[in-house]
Amino acid sequence: MTQRRRPGLAVGLVLVAVACFVSMDTVAKSIGKGVPVLAMLWVRYALQAAAMGTWIALARRAAFRTAHPRFQAMRGVTLLGSSAAAFVALQTLPVAEFTATNMLR
Repeated sequence: MTQRRRPGLAVGLVLVAVACFVSMDTVAKSIGKGVPVLAMLWVRYALQAAAMGTWIALARRAAFRTAHPRFQAMRGVTLLGSSAAAFVALQTLPVAEFTATNMLR
């Protein structure tokens, strides 16, 4: 199967993704001024759990089975830690510096 190369589309999608990240960072920074980090994390993961629960209910359950549940649990814990660190960092760093640093990973 041959693939068409569309560099313009790729660049456009990268720009849209970066704009989404900047928007999310800006919202998190403005909310973080008055809301504790723990509450922000709870809402983030509650919404994510609701969205994933809906998706799993509608999709084939076999597609979501894993051979290594411990690794998936570790992945979840590291994502939680990363999100907590990001929310704390957003309270002290300007959004532009945070986004630039975050894009390095």
